[in-house]
Amino acid sequence: TGFDEARAGLNSGEYGAYIVIPATFSKAVESINNEPQKATIKYTVNGDNNDALLVYRIIINCYKPRWF
Repeated sequence: TGFDEARAGLNSGEYGAYIVIPATFSKAVESINNEPQKATIKYTVNGDNNDALLVYRIIINCYKPRWF
């Protein structure tokens, strides 16, 4: 799904959320071995949709620091 289709689906209520993973994401993640770069994703949720709220919570929980 392309960005415009995802945004239109969110606006129409077909989708509860969409996630954008930049083309540079993998390279940024791999950079941890050399000169670390920040790896980011962007997301948008439909606040009127409970499923979107669940997606938001999943994303937030994935990015909480975890100490081993």
